[in-house]
Amino acid sequence: YYLMSFNVDQVYLHLISEICGWIYFFAWSISFYPQIFINYKRKSVVGLSLDFIALNITGFVCYFTSLVVNKSNGDDNIHIQDLFFAGHALFCCLVTGFQCLIYEKGTQDVSIVVRTLLVLIWGAIIVNIYLFSSNQETIEMFAKQLGLYKVGISFSKYLPQVYLNYKRKSTVGWSIENVLLDFTGGVFSLIQLFVDEIQTGWDGNLIPKLLLSLESLAFDVIFFGQHFFLYRANNKSLVELEYGQLASEDDEETDPLVSSTNRLEKLPQ
Repeated sequence: YYLMSFNVDQVYLHLISEICGWIYFFAWSISFYPQIFINYKRKSVVGLSLDFIALNITGFVCYFTSLVVNKSNGDDNIHIQDLFFAGHALFCCLVTGFQCLIYEKGTQDVSIVVRTLLVLIWGAIIVNIYLFSSNQETIEMFAKQLGLYKVGISFSKYLPQVYLNYKRKSTVGWSIENVLLDFTGGVFSLIQLFVDEIQTGWDGNLIPKLLLSLESLAFDVIFFGQHFFLYRANNKSLVELEYGQLASEDDEETDPLVSSTNRLEKLPQ
């Protein structure tokens, strides 16, 4: 009877883990699209930190590579949802990065600090590839390092966006839908981790996933505060200003004295 009860509990725990995994996968995966859509609709990335995007691309390269290596080495605690999410996230980050190249960005650019940080990160990755590619054990160590790189990058990537919102006293251009979905995904990712820990015990390879969930939740709370409380009035006035400028595009096309490249110059950069 005890064994039967234990098996039933394991089945339910596995089911809960799978459900939470797919919920977090869809929430985190969909969270990238509101920002892509906003950028496309505005034909502008003003308000979106380019430091955030640059760090995000590098972070997901590290995370996806780490998951693939660990999964290929037989780690059953790496779910298929983890792989799909990381690969899809990397693709979406590249799309957003391309938008940053072709759309109006005002005076925004990738900062010298972040450029230097990226050079150091990629330099460390290249050195580690050379040092850790000799055998299976060192490859696994390298995969764990990549996962930890992602954790550090994720902490760093949110700071420029928080500061940009503070500097502009606005979150216009930064998708709050992205934050809401990110928060949802973080909650269900944590639930899945706890359920898996009950089933199989703690796996050190899941440390990056745990820290990423906690980081995303912490910064999402900050973004909620900025959007819904601190800068709510400014957001409303800036949205009205921006949409008023967008509505005048037809007049700009017929008036040679009005340059469409300056249609967002009144918005905080």
